[in-house]
Amino acid sequence: MSAGLVVLATDESSASSEAITGDTDTIKTGGTAEYTIQFYESDSFSTLDITFVAKLVDSGGDTQVGDVDITSGSLTNGVKKTLTVTAPDVAGTYSLEVTFTEVIDGGEGIDTNSSQTIHVVKPVTFSVTLTNNGTVNLTEVPVYFYVDGNKIDDSKTDVTVAAGEDTTITYEYAALGLGNGSHTFKVLASENANVELEGLGEETTFYHAQSSYSYATYIMAALFVIFLVFALYVYRKPIKNYGKPKARR
Repeated sequence: MSAGLVVLATDESSASSEAITGDTDTIKTGGTAEYTIQFYESDSFSTLDITFVAKLVDSGGDTQVGDVDITSGSLTNGVKKTLTVTAPDVAGTYSLEVTFTEVIDGGEGIDTNSSQTIHVVKPVTFSVTLTNNGTVNLTEVPVYFYVDGNKIDDSKTDVTVAAGEDTTITYEYAALGLGNGSHTFKVLASENANVELEGLGEETTFYHAQSSYSYATYIMAALFVIFLVFALYVYRKPIKNYGKPKARR
């Protein structure tokens, strides 16, 4: 994930610039994220009309219907507008594409295109049970999930659990580039929280496989093709009769 990502374009035919700004380029399937768009014209003008058209497009160039809450409208020069993108249920690489059209002093419309790549990933769901074995009720204790020892800032959960009771917290982790194989996750309290909860700091191993084909998949596919070719060869090969011919009567 990346914070404060900005895509900025400049139109050489006029002193204008466009931007798409957001807090992340990775969304879990079915999740949402907000992006702001902005158009600025620095040339002098008497009248200025700015409109936009926005869409989410998959890697094959197909528009995803209903995945952008505002698909068109008008803009005020230099003023941001927020768009909410809902990620499709299918993981993959998508693009938020925005076409800005400006009309200066009633002249011909000038189009400028900007885009932002969005990675939609299937999340891994973590679950941890925390038990309060003490005699004091705990209220809104901030805890965080850690993956492979790295703190996930947006996983903050405020835990409330009575003495002698337990509670289960979950988190859907959507991370681009999480390698195939084994990983670990755990939950730790905030550095400022001095509490004792059973389950804090206990590491759990999980296994992750990316949706792309691995080398093992290719090898298995190749072996299967070889097997089919061999089976076809054996089936089509003529069978020789090495026995003695039957005597005529």
